[in-house]
Amino acid sequence: MTLRMPILHIVIPTIDSRSWLLEALESIYVSHASEIANGTILVTVIDDCSQFSFFSESDASQFLNLELIHNQRRYGLAGVFNQSISLCRGDLLQIMGHDDRILPGFYRQLVSNWHKNRECAVFALGVEVIDLNSKISRPVMDRIKQYLTPRAAKYSPQIISGQRALVKLLIGNFLYFPALVFNFEKISNLSFSEEAGVALDLDLICRLLLNENSLSIFSGSIFFQYRRSTLSYSGISGSTKRRYLEEKAVVTEIANLAREKGWLTAYLMAHAALAIRAAEIFRLVKKFTIIFHFVRIKHVPK
Repeated sequence: MTLRMPILHIVIPTIDSRSWLLEALESIYVSHASEIANGTILVTVIDDCSQFSFFSESDASQFLNLELIHNQRRYGLAGVFNQSISLCRGDLLQIMGHDDRILPGFYRQLVSNWHKNRECAVFALGVEVIDLNSKISRPVMDRIKQYLTPRAAKYSPQIISGQRALVKLLIGNFLYFPALVFNFEKISNLSFSEEAGVALDLDLICRLLLNENSLSIFSGSIFFQYRRSTLSYSGISGSTKRRYLEEKAVVTEIANLAREKGWLTAYLMAHAALAIRAAEIFRLVKKFTIIFHFVRIKHVPK
């Protein structure tokens, strides 16, 4: 069979997570076997210098046309994401989490949305959250994200751009980065920022919007499962002071760029969002401080 040039290139960075990676790959290969066989989907795994749970060449051989790259040194989050951009050979790029799952119909719906709106920089399909045991989960923060997600018609994506899109994103980041698909033409000259830390996805998408790009949001059906657990990186860092400080730096920079552009609504909303986030952090710290003192007093020897 003659392979086509890939339309979608899925790159999966991984580190010390062989079992979840195997599950992620199986979800792609079971649901999209024909697209992988004819070359319209290309899958690449980047092992970022694993030490404990190693994905081997033997593992890779189980999957048709799978590319496996072993980094000889650890690139880190931003480094391996930028490596993913440099490796891309498709019209569309997805940097998927090694613990997430793609569902049947993902590629068909994605390509349909892309053909209708080729100028869009980012394509988002419907997402549901799963837990450590791969069971569907609905944590409060994800219910809020779903509430904030722009609603589209059942069979058509909603296209948002400019200041309107930036304001929506600053009110609450409703996107799930591993489920996003990027128009490679729009991001080929961009890079993820090391300084942004775990907020590097928010930083990149905000910069795309400041450059007058648009987002395609299709939330009518579920095509992707995003894993949220206390053992995943996002689960561990989701409400920490470090994440808040990194988000604060990113949002402050975006606010200043928005003001320079004359997007005063986005500028004001960015600062409002920071105030709300700071209040949330303060509430959590106060709550756990009270609990800590209660436990300490309760266990003081008599």
